Amino acid sequence: MLPRLSGLALPFGAGIVLSFGQEPFHWPVVVLPALAILIWAIARAADARRGGAYAFAAGFGYFLPTLSWIINPFLVEPELYAWMAPFAAVLLPAGLALIWAAFVWAAMKWSRSVAGVTLGLMAAEVFRAYALTGFPWAQVSHAMLDTITMPLFAVMGAMGLTLLMLGVAGVAASRARWWVLFILALPAVPYSPAATEVTQSTVRLVQPNASQADKWVPEKAEEFYQRMLSASMAMPAPDLIVWPETAIPTLMNYAEYTLKEVSAATPTSTVILGLNRSADGLYYNSMLALKSDGTRSVYDKSHLVPFGEYIPGGELAWKLGIRGFAARDGAAYAAGPGPEVIDVPSVGPILPLICYEGIFPSMSASGVRPAALVLITNDAWFGPSAGPKQHFAQARIRAIEQGVAMVRVGNTGISAVIDGRGTVVADVPFQTDGYVDAALPIALPTTFYTQMGRFLGFIVILTALCAVIFSNRSNGR
Repeated sequence: MLPRLSGLALPFGAGIVLSFGQEPFHWPVVVLPALAILIWAIARAADARRGGAYAFAAGFGYFLPTLSWIINPFLVEPELYAWMAPFAAVLLPAGLALIWAAFVWAAMKWSRSVAGVTLGLMAAEVFRAYALTGFPWAQVSHAMLDTITMPLFAVMGAMGLTLLMLGVAGVAASRARWWVLFILALPAVPYSPAATEVTQSTVRLVQPNASQADKWVPEKAEEFYQRMLSASMAMPAPDLIVWPETAIPTLMNYAEYTLKEVSAATPTSTVILGLNRSADGLYYNSMLALKSDGTRSVYDKSHLVPFGEYIPGGELAWKLGIRGFAARDGAAYAAGPGPEVIDVPSVGPILPLICYEGIFPSMSASGVRPAALVLITNDAWFGPSAGPKQHFAQARIRAIEQGVAMVRVGNTGISAVIDGRGTVVADVPFQTDGYVDAALPIALPTTFYTQMGRFLGFIVILTALCAVIFSNRSNGR
């Protein structure tokens, strides 16, 4: 028997309050209390089925407003795609909420307790971060930027901190003590890390403010190109100039004249830019480095956006004789080989990232410790919504996790240089055209997360599992 709507109101409302921790509001003070109430509201369910329904309500309340930006890509050409926007706005939050519901239901079948609910939510968050290529967007820990807990990203990463927060909220939901209230209030304490020393290398971020509706219009595309070229020629010349994703609207195969023009205009600088290329009948979303020593390096995006850049199962469909979905049919991008570093003269090794790759901690790690992470993106798809701000917050977290500077450039922003402590040291205002020069911050000592932190999440889950077992025994179950 499913619960009445009145029973779903509290977890749904707690989920909505929890969403205020994410951009554009960024109210971290509400996160732990909302989580505690959410867990308590689910745990009071009379059985596992009701618990799963409560968890779905909580997740839907959280993801619906947090991911509301998902409608914007469908409004770029509204005459063709606007009808799909309501479905995207509901189905993505509902799908993520269903993950919460499934894992909480399973956990409550085993232990109908606060500990069981907490463990279920922990498992759900791990599952959605890794399963089916993963979608670790809007983790509750993302709200902890600029709070006293921010340095923990360098210790346990976003996933580890998310699991720790769920554990703390679970304790608060089961034990109302003064010290628990003190812990819940910790995110209210602001935090500003000390400035990081800088290197001798300078980097220039070039932001053309190319809206998605105008980006591929031939006359506009030329205007955006001239903006970037002019900004790149400004003196004094930096060591590294970064243009955004798909900055050049022509396939690399046919852009030789343009690329030579860029190199000639910036003879003492390395220019990194985004464009598409074709090879062996496949298309790639790529980053090209036009180096000051005359050489070139290409990086092909490897972690593609499901349904946006490739169709899941498309290659299998091709093997079965079903055409029109696979990369080799020209219906999708092909994935590159994976993370790799590019050596940049006067800067050192950089680790390239393209757009969606910036939300995955594993993509920011490599066998060679880079001088910087360089992320190019096209958040213009999401207009002035919360999407670019949430994406930017994750870029700051990647910098903290690795202890390495992040150079992030978007067509409309947010373009910034971020140091290894997560501080924005230079930026171009959102949705403006222009550029900014900055000295590249030095890489900090290797973080604990880089060495061992990925294991902490599983240690937290194991601890929660022990707590559930102990709870079962205490209740004689």
